[in-house]
Amino acid sequence: MQLASDVSFAALGWLDMFNGPAGVKSLTTTTTTTTTTTSTQQQASPRVSLVVRGAGTLLLHCSRRPRVVRVCGVPLLSEWHAPSGALTVEVPPTQDDLTAPVELEWA
Repeated sequence: MQLASDVSFAALGWLDMFNGPAGVKSLTTTTTTTTTTTSTQQQASPRVSLVVRGAGTLLLHCSRRPRVVRVCGVPLLSEWHAPSGALTVEVPPTQDDLTAPVELEWA
């Protein structure tokens, strides 16, 4: 899906599961547009919020590296492969071992 003129995104699912896409329970997107006082150009700041079931390596596609990736509100390191757009995030087990919120933000 196209989030902004320079950002596209797809949630592919768990890398190590047979039915990996089934781990993505919900996905919402928002885009905030800002205009600087010194310029008339507007800048889009897309955000993706996912709820995933389980833990492990989550595979996403992003045309541009996100500014921040959070799991359960905690910023985590992620690996982004620029030529393919593959982004992997290690989602740790949660307290209830059921679902975890994942957020991605671009500047």
